[in-house]
Amino acid sequence: MKVYYFLFIVFSIVSLVFGVLNFFHEKTIFATYEPATATVTDWIPDPNYGTADYCPVYEFTTKEGQTRSYTGEICETKPDPKTIGHQQEQIYYDPANPYTSVETRGWFGSEGSGLIFGFIGFVFFSLFWMIPLFFSFFRRLLIPRKANS
Repeated sequence: MKVYYFLFIVFSIVSLVFGVLNFFHEKTIFATYEPATATVTDWIPDPNYGTADYCPVYEFTTKEGQTRSYTGEICETKPDPKTIGHQQEQIYYDPANPYTSVETRGWFGSEGSGLIFGFIGFVFFSLFWMIPLFFSFFRRLLIPRKANS
């Protein structure tokens, strides 16, 4: 049973370490990427088969003056047509490959999502060893030991 606890302790710590490493990896990526402001130019049907959502198409201008576009990740069932030309998003693109390397910052962007999932993994795997540990601790406190005769 002790190996079981040890494995889940290792899994919980590894989850948290991978989340933190991902966070710092994304920080180094953002240090090399160029910032730009992207604007919604259209709404297209979600490319994922079987969904009735519409995804925003963002357009931005690179530092060299070239216009690029990409499909946003947050799709809606009923998009507001007033957002076209008005809704903006701060993005970061790879100057060497502005076609495919577009990232967003923040807790729910590329930067924070790995940290969030690492913390969720830490909490999830911790439950497998913390709950039995607490039960055994409280059992020792609540059940009096028999005196040796």
